[in-house]
Parts: sequence; structure tokens; C-alpha cells
Amino acid sequence: MTEQTGPQEQLAGRLRELRVKRRLTMAGLATKSAIGRTTVSQVLNGRIPPSEAVLVALAQALKADPAEFEELRSLQAAVMSRQGPGSPDSDFEERYRRYVVDRYGTLTIVGLDLRHSDQSWPLDAAYLSLELADMSETAPLRGFSQPEGMPFTSHDVRVVRAEQALSGRERTLVRGLAGSGKTTLLQWLAVTTAQGLPATGLEHLARRIPYVLPMRTLVRRGSLPSPQAFLDAMSCPFAEAQPRQWTDGVLQSGRGLLLIDGMDEVPADQRRAARSWLQGLLSAYPRSCFVVTTRPSAVPEGWLSADSFVELTIRPMRGRDTDVFITRWHEAAAGEASGDQSLAGLREKMRDAIRAKRELAQLATTPLMCALMCALHRDRRGHLPQGRMELYEAALSTLLDRRDNERGIETPEGVHLSERQSIQLLQRLAYWMVVNRQTEMHKDFALRSIGVQLPAMPSLHGRTNAEKVLAHLINRSGVLRQPTEDTIDFVHRTFQDYLGAKACVEAGDFPLLLDNAHDDQWEDVIRMAVSHARPNERVMILKELIARGNEARTQAKRLHLLAMACLEYATEVHPDVQALVEQNVAGLLPPRSYRDARVLGQLGPVILDLLPGPENLAPYEAEAVVTTAAIVGGPPAFVLLKRFRNHPSPAVQRALADSWSAFDAQDYADEIIEHLPDRTLVLAVDSAAQFDMAEKLGRDCHVRISRYLPLDGIARLPRRNSVVAITVSGDEGLAPLDLLSEFPRLHTLKISGAAISDWTPLQGTTVRNLTLSKLDNCRLGSLRHLDRIEKVTLGVPRSYHNLLSLRVPANITELRLSGIGSRKDFLVGVSRLRRLSALSVEVAEPSAKEFAHIAALSRLKQLQLTGLKLRALSNVPPLPNVEHLILHVPRGTPAAADLRRVFPGLRTISIFAEHRPVDVRRLADWPGLRVRVHNASSVRGADRFTPEVLTLIPEPREDVLSPLSA
Repeated sequence: MTEQTGPQEQLAGRLRELRVKRRLTMAGLATKSAIGRTTVSQVLNGRIPPSEAVLVALAQALKADPAEFEELRSLQAAVMSRQGPGSPDSDFEERYRRYVVDRYGTLTIVGLDLRHSDQSWPLDAAYLSLELADMSETAPLRGFSQPEGMPFTSHDVRVVRAEQALSGRERTLVRGLAGSGKTTLLQWLAVTTAQGLPATGLEHLARRIPYVLPMRTLVRRGSLPSPQAFLDAMSCPFAEAQPRQWTDGVLQSGRGLLLIDGMDEVPADQRRAARSWLQGLLSAYPRSCFVVTTRPSAVPEGWLSADSFVELTIRPMRGRDTDVFITRWHEAAAGEASGDQSLAGLREKMRDAIRAKRELAQLATTPLMCALMCALHRDRRGHLPQGRMELYEAALSTLLDRRDNERGIETPEGVHLSERQSIQLLQRLAYWMVVNRQTEMHKDFALRSIGVQLPAMPSLHGRTNAEKVLAHLINRSGVLRQPTEDTIDFVHRTFQDYLGAKACVEAGDFPLLLDNAHDDQWEDVIRMAVSHARPNERVMILKELIARGNEARTQAKRLHLLAMACLEYATEVHPDVQALVEQNVAGLLPPRSYRDARVLGQLGPVILDLLPGPENLAPYEAEAVVTTAAIVGGPPAFVLLKRFRNHPSPAVQRALADSWSAFDAQDYADEIIEHLPDRTLVLAVDSAAQFDMAEKLGRDCHVRISRYLPLDGIARLPRRNSVVAITVSGDEGLAPLDLLSEFPRLHTLKISGAAISDWTPLQGTTVRNLTLSKLDNCRLGSLRHLDRIEKVTLGVPRSYHNLLSLRVPANITELRLSGIGSRKDFLVGVSRLRRLSALSVEVAEPSAKEFAHIAALSRLKQLQLTGLKLRALSNVPPLPNVEHLILHVPRGTPAAADLRRVFPGLRTISIFAEHRPVDVRRLADWPGLRVRVHNASSVRGADRFTPEVLTLIPEPREDVLSPLSA
């Protein structure tokens, strides 16, 4: 186990060990000790120090002597005494918690003017738990062996509520479109954490101290703040009163929750510095919790994966979520306009309109758009605009002019602005922010901008001044706000982009737009500019995007896909131009890999109309189309997926099954899963409802254990015979391993991040395929006793220096090792695994000693090497028994001469090129060798092979998709 640093952590670690040894679940320990489950979880995870009474009760339940733990508890008490009640730290912390709850405890609801009423919209009543997609990489159920040499990993789209998606996670990157609820999610996390009342599943946030850090504000200040300056950066009015080194102490002790909002609002040329700042915080405070948000295309996939961040994506709201949001919006509106009996009828009419019209349903998929639609529906007495830009235009009209006029409010600041005057002034401010890549501006700059414009407005010039006009825009427009005394911003960045785009079009600044088309911060501005533009200007923008993409090869994919996304905003476009745009994107279709699917999925629903059906697609293309549609989600994606439900390819059916949680469970089961031809297909199950449906469908299950689907609960069900695979992440939902003997057909077990010291209970189970990762809190010595295990996949813990110390079962036939890193001679000792027929390792430069031990494996037929350097094979002994070689090569293929010397018996070689060029010329004269190349950007020497000898998956095409942020 890793060494604990403080008395509280040591105490928690010892209690966890005893819980596992006594084979108790968290719930079982709570029951046995008569202590609340939340308290037990917090104590065993080191989040809170136990009282003496709690410690005695836990010790008795665990059959341990309380005196064994008392010294550690006393040491922790001494530490806490410096921060106890009445101390400066404790008093300040309580004051700060109250401030966070008060500042972030209400929501601004678009279309309602809550600032001038007695009502507020409390966050705890208004917050809607949205769904987050975890598009994780997992080892497939079929274990080591893959059909046709396909990769050892597969991807699925797991969609769960925010609390479940964030459960137990210390580092998370949340992606979401504009208005999808990213900031509100962080606000909710801050408030519930400050209150000490985290939602079920988020107990690991108990007693944390939240810091809400909006990047839009931080980058405007210049250098990014040190921890001691966090409160000042948050504009906390009593920041200077914080005790010396208070924030550093909070973060150092692991009690910090850093909520970093809007990484996309950092200018692209400053993101490297922002990432370095974040990595500095991660290194200095590894035990604190981090949640970072961004728009999808702002940073590439895996941007923070090296720092152990999990990536989640906010999903579009489904019909049920939209209904809930509409209901809550109208409840808030009823509070603002007490006595308005028409609101209940409008609510029902609004819900019916969205259900009846596909176009409206597609718009009402984010909180921002749904709120705008509610406000306009109310304002227009039950009538709605039909398009996105029409909604923005109507919303501005309502907020800027009609609201005060219809309320009879006359020039409350002594200024009267027409709607057009307000828009002109706001456009100028938005234009400045867009051009300068800012989402805030100093109040002085705003005053200067307005002062320059006033002389050009005859009805205002000489009758008012910039201060009064700005005050009017802040107080009355509903679009502009003043977050601090000296800064202003738009209530949502969408309004800034809309008005900035309008300003660019009216000024004829098309070169400015096009020169910034490669910058993700300009993407929405350019899309909206296409809508604002006149038909001939629209044609020019679209043609220029295509032309510039053709000229700048490194940006071709981004610019062509951006042009495609612009079509959604084009109310009118010449058919020839539309065909030109679609023709260039068609060169990128159909998607051919998971990577392609992720890129195309960023375009949203607009891409669905271009995705082909299953006819005439290669299996890997059909699989990628299914994955793209699942990423986009929504009813149109569901309709497209139904076209693939009878596809004969196992990979396509697997992709359909893995997309179950991305849609309504019952509908998906009835209309898609029920029709999948392969009746042996194993279904991934995340909930009790899915488990019940799978049983009714007569399907085997791969159950992902969680607090919502605990192992001990599943083990008691009569239909447990359908469980053939189980995945456990962390300790949540985990029960004593001997419970696994209750599953008579269980063959695969995957455990990640759990604290387990005794593996011998697996010996009494039917498990044959074992995958283990994130094992730093585990003891692995007892693995050697599991002589029935046949296949092992292992993420090697940092504390193990060679294979001998891992003590993997001696009788296994397949072994996959990752995370070896630079540990020298790690594979020495692999020769004792005499039955091994397949081996996979991540190794850059294997030593001659390691290869000598591999050569001693007389049954070894398949070898996979990942990360191998080009010259790594020049000094290693031959492996004559290996017949099938799989190479994941980062920078080219090893020399053919080395390959022929080291692998004289080779029959097949599969090369995974990670979208880089591959040269196979030297392999062409190797008698009897079959070559497969996956995901190559180009293949040199392919013309020297016959189709029977060389297989390209997929066949290279001129353009291979790159992430939009590339």
C-alpha cells in the first residue's frame, strides 16, 4: 500500500483494511456499528476525524481493540486543536462557507427579473441534475484475444446523472456546449459542499472547502493567482481577513475543492500557461479535488489525461428533463408574478408544443435555450420562434425593450434607449470582447466605448452621458451585468457571441472573421455571422472557409467541419454552395474509427443528416457511425440507430449494446436491443432498471457495480445467473469477494481503484478472466493462489519493481501489463509462466535479459508490444515461437531486418499507427507474412503487396480527421 502521511489518513487506512478483512460492505459496517452510512464512509475515506464514541463503535464492529486506534485519534485531535472552534482558522472557515452559500445559492433565470422582486430562485429548488456521458476506454469482455487483430480496448458511452458520474472522482474535466449548464453545475457543487450536505454519491466532497475560479476573470487579471490570492480572485469582500497561509493549509490537507470554470475562455495562446498553472496546483496539492469545465472543442481529447483527469460530457436534456425544467421555470415565474393564473396553462401548452414539433424539441436541449423558449413563450402568449437565431433575436427584443414598456417602466435611470440603440451599444461592447478574446471588460473601457458612440446618436448626444447609459444597460437590459465593481460582462457568453457576430457583419469585418476561423473561441461567432449575413455575404464566408481549408492542410478538417456546422445557422444558402460544403465534409465521411466519431460528434445534431445508413458500409465504418450517433444523442440519433439494429457485424451490435445508457432505457430495449441478431451478446448494465430489462430480454449481463447497483444486492436476486461479467470501480458498492461465488456463470471480473488485500475468495468462483487497475491501495501477494484464473490484465502499481514481486498466478495463459514505464528488467521472471500463449506489454526499450525470459516461453504464440522505440529490437535475442505480432508504434515501424531476426517464425503482423505514416516496403519480400495496418495516415509501399497479403483498416484517404482544437 502507499504510505499515508497524516494520523487521520493512517487511521482511515487501517479501518479500511479491517473492513475488507472482516468482509463487510460499507452498508454492513454501518448497520453493525449502528452509525450512519455517510459517517462511516467519511471516516473510512479520511474525510472527517472520528469522535471517540464513533471510533469505539467501529472498532467493536470490526472486532478490534479501540486502544489500537486511540493514539492516532489523539494525534489528529492535537492537529485539529489548532483549527478547533473559536480558533481564527475555524471562525474564518465558517464565515467563508456562509459566504459561498449566500453568493452562489441563487440562480439567474433568463427571462425573469428576480433582482427587482422579493422572490429569488433558490439553487437547491431550481437545480436540475443533468446527464453526463463518460466515454471511457475499457478492456473488452472477450479478454486478450481479438478477432482480426483489432485493438485491445473498446469504447462505450455511459450516461448517468451528474452525482453518479462525479461519484468518488478527484479530478474531472467536464465538457459542455454553450448554455449546457457547466457553470450551474459548479455553482451547485460549491453550495452543497459549503453546506456540508453533498448529494448521495458525492460523500467524498464532505468537509471540503470550495473555491469557484472563473477563468474569464483570472486571465483578465494578468498572471494567474496563487492559492493565497484565490479569494481575492473570487472577489470575496473579506479576502484580506483570511488567516495567514489558510488556503495553502486547506489544499495541502486535501480539503480543497477547486472548481475551475471556463478553460475555453482562456485565449488559445494563453492555454499552455493556464495548463502549467493547473499542473502546478496538482503537483502542490495532489490530495485536493479538481473539477474543470470547458466547451468541447477548446481543448483536445485527453488534454489532462496524463494528470489522471476523467473526461465527462454534458448530454442534451432528454424529454423528461425538459419537462422538469419547464415546470420549475414556470414555478419561478409564478413566484415573480404572483396572481398570474395563466402560467399553469402556458406551462402545459409549452410542453405540448415541444413534444409535437421536432424542431422545437431539438432546440430545448440545454438549460439556456429551454429558459429562453419559456420566457418567449410566456411573453408572446403561447407562440414561439422556430429557429435558434430567431430565438436569440426575440429574446433580445424582449429583454431590451418590450419588457419595461409592457410593465409601464419609464426611464428609471433617466435614460431612454430604443431597442436598436441598445443593440448598437451592446454590439460595440461585444465586438471589443470578441476581438480581444475576453469575456469580461474593465468598466473604464466600456465607458470609453459608449462615450465614443454617443456623438453618433443624435437623440442621446448632449442629453446624457456614458455613465448613465452604462448604468441603464446594466440595470435594465437583462443582457449586461456587473460582476464586480470595476468589470462588466454579458449574462451569458452566447449573447456576447451573437452581438459580436452582428457587429462584425454590419462593419464588413469578414477578413477578421475568416482570419480567426482556426480559433475555437471564434467558432460560435462565425456560425452566427453566417446567419446575420446577407445571402451573398453568406456565400462568401462559406466558400472562403472551404478555400482556406484546402490551402492550409493542417487546418483543413477544422475549417471544412466548421463550414458544415454553419449550415445549421444559414436561413438561406445557394444550393451549389450547400453542395460544395457537404461535398468537402463527405470526404471525411463515413467515420472510420472512434477518434473520427468523437470529432464528428462535436458538430451536434447537424451531422446526423449526413451520416449514412448501414448499406454498403464496412463493419468498422458502421460501428463508427453508431458511435457518432450515440455521442450526439437525442431522438434523431435514436431513429438513425434503429436502422443498424439488424446489422450482422458483432462489432456493430456491440456498439449498439454499449450505447444503451445514452438513451431512454425502456425505449432502447424495446426498439433496438430486442432486435439485435446475436442472442449471446452481453449487455452492459448500470442500473437496476436495466438489469430487470436485460433479464426479460433473456440476455447475459455485464454489471457495473456502484452504490446504485451494489454487489450484495445483485447477489441476492434469483436472476443472478445472467451475470457473466462484473466491473467494480472503487469501494462503492463492493462487498466481500466471496459473494462472487453466488454467480454461477461469472467468467470476467474487472476491478479498479478498490482497496483489497486478500484475493483468495476468488478461488471459489468461476472467474477466469481478471482485469485489475489503479491498485496502489491493494496487496497483490495472494494472487499467486488463484490457479483457476486463465487471463490477467494488470495495471502495474508504482510500488512493484519487477514481475516476480507481482506474484501473478502461474497457470495463466494470457497476460497483459500496462504502466511499466521505465522500470528496468521488469519482465525478468516471466519465464515461470510456462503456459503463457499470449503476452502484451507497454515497453519502450526491452532489455536482452527480458527477451531471454520471454524466449523461454515455449507456448507463446502472440505478442503485443506498445510504445516500442524504433531501434529497441536491435540487441535482443530472437523469439522463434511467436507467430502473431501486434505493434502499437508511436513513431514508425522497427527495421524489417530486426523484425525478421527477432521473429523468424512470424506469420502475421498488425501495426497500429495512431494516425501516422507507415512504411511497409521492407516487409514485402517476407515469405508467408500477412500484414495488417490500422489507422495509418498513409502507407508507403502498399503497392508492393497483393490484397490477400496486406490489409488496411481503414483504407487511407486523403483527409484523416483531427480534433477540432488541433
